[in-house]
Amino acid sequence: MDKDFVAVIVIADRSGSIKIAREEYEEALQGFLTEQSKQPGLVRVDFSTFSTSYSLDHRMADPLAIEVRIEPRGGTALYDAIGHCVNGFSLEMGKLPAHARPFKTVLVVASDGKDNASTEHSAESVRELVQAKQESEGWEAIFMGAEQDAVREGEKLGFKADACITFKLQGGSKHAARAASRFVSDVRRGTRTGFTETERGAASRRS
Repeated sequence: MDKDFVAVIVIADRSGSIKIAREEYEEALQGFLTEQSKQPGLVRVDFSTFSTSYSLDHRMADPLAIEVRIEPRGGTALYDAIGHCVNGFSLEMGKLPAHARPFKTVLVVASDGKDNASTEHSAESVRELVQAKQESEGWEAIFMGAEQDAVREGEKLGFKADACITFKLQGGSKHAARAASRFVSDVRRGTRTGFTETERGAASRRS
């Protein structure tokens, strides 16, 4: 197993309310991918978007091969998106020989609202899943929540408080994505530092 091989699972909200800051949000996510492509080591990305339904747009892709395009529509099936994407990734990795699997997996979720459309997963089932991945498989899990108390909402879903960051959809997306990239880069180097107060302040202000 290559210790420099990291997989990043990005699950990005595309619900209708994203429309007010669509371009900035797209640029922020694109910037996250670009920054990760510059880091030492091998990184591959599962990139999914969700609204009332979800879609896996890229499977284990080079981050530079991903062009972020968000088409805002529908509600927020956050629980279903996390449940299906995490389970789907795990299923695919289980098909590979051990040496071909990533050494580390990082889950990154970006959402601007509470769940209002899931039908197959609940907050409880997602919390159990996210906690299990962190505790038994060593995953890192990051929650970026716009226009909400991201720490409170993220903790409900099994994310650690220091890995949750609140951001303003208009003006804060780029700062949250930059902070998330710093977090992931640290993980890839074998260290872990939660979001700092400086990062939280920049993401929560409109600029």
